[in-house]
Amino acid sequence: KLASGDDAIKATIAVAGAIGPLAALVRDGDARGKADAAAALANLSAGDEDMGGAIAAAGAIEPLAALVRDGNAQGKADAACVLANLSYGNAANTAAIVAAGAIGPLAALVRDGDTHGKADAACALANLAFGDAANTAAITAAGAIGPLAALVRDGDAQGKANAALALANLAKCGDATNTAAIAAAGAIEPLAALVRDGHAQGKANAALALETLAAGDDVIKAAIAAAGAIAPLAALVRDGDAQGKVDAVGALANLSAGDDVIKAAIAAAGAIGPLAALVRDGDAHGKANAALALAKLAKLANGDNNGRSAADEIERSHGAQAHAHGRAAVR
Repeated sequence: KLASGDDAIKATIAVAGAIGPLAALVRDGDARGKADAAAALANLSAGDEDMGGAIAAAGAIEPLAALVRDGNAQGKADAACVLANLSYGNAANTAAIVAAGAIGPLAALVRDGDTHGKADAACALANLAFGDAANTAAITAAGAIGPLAALVRDGDAQGKANAALALANLAKCGDATNTAAIAAAGAIEPLAALVRDGHAQGKANAALALETLAAGDDVIKAAIAAAGAIAPLAALVRDGDAQGKVDAVGALANLSAGDDVIKAAIAAAGAIGPLAALVRDGDAHGKANAALALAKLAKLANGDNNGRSAADEIERSHGAQAHAHGRAAVR
């Protein structure tokens, strides 16, 4: 496969005119040819918006959607990987992927694919769901919530992280029905476990999912607390990377709103010291979310327990929103 991190080599491949033939091979090749062409496009598109635009312009999106549906295991996974990369923060590509009928096959791949296929399909769905109510409804209608919850529980590290992100975006952009469906699919306990045991991206994505699920739903907040999420969230505020801290604080802020039992549990978990430190030392989002969490814990300001959710308080358009798109999927 290509040296996906070598921009000079990638540029040379594009200048040599390879993108059009690779797109054609995805459409017309045999099973091995389609899969290998998709793998090449996956590595070319990773982290490169211009390359993604060239791949879309070469007509690759419809053949890639078909390959997710009809390819062999490698072909499905690599095609999903390309679609994840092309949909990362690109509204035109996202619309084209949906129009090509990719949502149903991606949902099926989360359910039935191999390890790589599940992870890359979850990444693509996370990107497609981000900030788009119509796509969120289509993903839900395709039956993706149950398989995504199962992937948080049973996937490999990257699969868990990507599935958590997809659930976060489905909950954030969907309505209360989505939130209830995610809880009913058994996602809360695996998300709590992922905050505790995942790698850095997995912890942050799981905290983001719990943040969105906890906003304004007392039953789900109680379920999150019962799943043992509070102590891992407090630990993530203390020890996580910058994004993990922001998302963990957002989850604690939403959990603490109007619930004295949960507030006491957050304090007992040792969260107040790390929250104070984040107000002092965090980035802009971290400081604001930490201040909001402390306000809710102390029942400060306005006399109304500061009923805003963390998502309402922070405009997540700089970094946290990019985080919420998912990753550029490369293997």
